Amino acid sequence: MDVFLSEDAIRRIRLRSQQLEPRNESRDVASIVARVFGIQAQEVSAANIGIQARSRGLTIKDIDQSRFSSQSIIRTWCMRGTLHYLASEDVSWLLSLCGSTFASRSRKRLNNLGFNDNLAETAIEIILDSVKKHGPQTRAEIIETLLNHGMTFDRKGQAPYHLIRRAALLGHICEVAPKGKEEAFGSLGDWVDLKPLEKENSMLHALALRYLSAYQPATIEDLSSWSKLPMRRLRKAWATLDPITTEVTSGKNPMKMLTKDLELERGNERPSVRLLPAFDNYLLGYSNRKHAVSNEDEPKVWPGGGIIRSTVIYDGWTIATWKFGRRKKQPSILITPLDTIHTDIDTLLKEEVDELNRFFGKYHNYEYT
Repeated sequence: MDVFLSEDAIRRIRLRSQQLEPRNESRDVASIVARVFGIQAQEVSAANIGIQARSRGLTIKDIDQSRFSSQSIIRTWCMRGTLHYLASEDVSWLLSLCGSTFASRSRKRLNNLGFNDNLAETAIEIILDSVKKHGPQTRAEIIETLLNHGMTFDRKGQAPYHLIRRAALLGHICEVAPKGKEEAFGSLGDWVDLKPLEKENSMLHALALRYLSAYQPATIEDLSSWSKLPMRRLRKAWATLDPITTEVTSGKNPMKMLTKDLELERGNERPSVRLLPAFDNYLLGYSNRKHAVSNEDEPKVWPGGGIIRSTVIYDGWTIATWKFGRRKKQPSILITPLDTIHTDIDTLLKEEVDELNRFFGKYHNYEYT
């Protein structure tokens, strides 16, 4: 029999599964990234705030140290073919599941940019040979290397980006420590310890289990939307969770939860406010947005063009959008309410702004627009 949960209970569980309430007390950045199964990192500043919103006591320097010194997290293309922070221990098997799928989907775009399959393969071999011989390369250096090998393309066009992305998805390179102020890419095998792979069915089971643990309660459609892997591969993986899951419902489509985590519905007695970045997991990880924002307000958060704005959530419900700006020459957080912000919420919001200031080591005022 299904377990009935209210909409509020579902939001509470998802907040706890996503480490948003309560915050993760660990100072280990990689463990936080692994627990929420990756952080979308299309925008580095947004990804950093995504970690901050889920942790207590970390600073921006801790994240940089994890990326560039201990190399316990990396930024590379993976789920949905987009950039993510991943725990280094997860890179091998996740790229094995996701990389070739999204690399193959980029073929048409590369063909349109003048790179058929043979040319694209040659270009990637040149990139990999260069980073192995000369160490990490910036995008500008990769462009020069390709041009010097007789490749023909617009140096200001999209071809270099798509070639680098394809090389990363295929597990050859990843983003490494910057050279000066420029992003740099190096050999993936030189940057992280690549582990032996398990059988695909085992990896797909792990994918489904890790996703559900981080996003529960959820449906297979949510897993599909989050991963963008073929449904035929996901159905079998989703079914392997049946012995350890319970179906829950809010009166609509049944969802799965790990049976051991059903007690996550309890708690969260103290209301919580979080400043979430653009493209945050909490908004991006499902097939629809009904759990987090009203139909009326959805266009204000998803304005089109693939954009998901930074949001303020109160107990898991979107109450405002926000952005960095300046007021009277002072760095500010500019908040645009979707409805009235009550005094008790404003107090919690001030605490969140203070926490964000501590994380960046920089003071921001905040005001409503």
